Amino acid sequence: MDLVQLRNEDPTQPFVATLLHDSYCRKGGSCECQQESYQAAVQNPVTGAVGLRDGLRAQPKGVSIGVGKTSEPFARCVVKVPGFKEAIQAGRLAVIPVVPVAPPSPPAVEPPRVRGRRESASSE
Repeated sequence: MDLVQLRNEDPTQPFVATLLHDSYCRKGGSCECQQESYQAAVQNPVTGAVGLRDGLRAQPKGVSIGVGKTSEPFARCVVKVPGFKEAIQAGRLAVIPVVPVAPPSPPAVEPPRVRGRRESASSE
């Protein structure tokens, strides 16, 4: 995944916005929303009985970036999310590409030395 960080370039105001589910999570490939449980009253259409149903709903993630601070990494599609897009275009947010760090390569291992048998001196 292509990641970016955002740096707040505004000299006086922290940046505050919401990562909307439809414009960030669906395009970014993973949901960043917080799950909130709820109960709703539902009526059985056959019997007319009313009962409670449990469910989960996604609450969009709020983002706050202090003056001169840099955010956590986000999927690159954050630059198209309303609020973020306008702040970037106005120069209030700078986009910093996150360069992936290659995992360290394993140390080179020398093949084991094969010790040959010494030939004994032959008597002639």
